Amino acid sequence: MNDTNSMIAEMQMWQSRTSDLETSLERLREERDALLSTVGSMKQREDALVSRLSELENIVQRMTHEITRHRADGELYP
Repeated sequence: MNDTNSMIAEMQMWQSRTSDLETSLERLREERDALLSTVGSMKQREDALVSRLSELENIVQRMTHEITRHRADGELYP
């Protein structure tokens, strides 16, 4: 009988540990999903910033070309 009680107690302990581990695993999955979502959002933001930077670089390049052209035409002082 003592052996049976010991086995039942051990089974209950392992069930409890298993349940705790499943709960922890679920929390980790939720945290992972949240981090993946954050990374995705950050990547979109980075892409938008890179695109805007390219636009601004093109504007600066055009303006520099225009200034150079106007200086060559004598319309602007060097």
